[in-house]
Amino acid sequence: MSNSTTWSQRSLAVFPAGSNGEFNLPEDLATVIHSGTGCRLVTASGQKMLDFSMGWGSVLVGHADPRITDYWSSQHMNRSLARRITLELFRRGIFLNPMGTKLYLSLAHDQAVCDQFLSILDDVLAEVKVQTSASC
Repeated sequence: MSNSTTWSQRSLAVFPAGSNGEFNLPEDLATVIHSGTGCRLVTASGQKMLDFSMGWGSVLVGHADPRITDYWSSQHMNRSLARRITLELFRRGIFLNPMGTKLYLSLAHDQAVCDQFLSILDDVLAEVKVQTSASC
């Protein structure tokens, strides 16, 4: 049994039709992507492909763009994706926007990152509340 067959079987075991997207290909076409650079993909079997779903937001600029991977790698080294500077920008954005009464932040990270984010967010929102009360 080849390595790509093993990966395809694993994919079929955990995703409907072997895909975590909406492709729903027949089982014999179940493909597991090993890596991607720009618009090019490499499957677990080593097959090279062009990615024609580049319009999806997550890969709009291509796979593994060095500008993006370098940035997120540096964030990982800081052990945080939710940084005080980001929250400060959101806080200021509330006051710059005349309709600004809410923040919408989407998190898809592990629990430790979420807990850290919420702790920082509580601090910033407490500060926002104090400043809002003081300015009324």
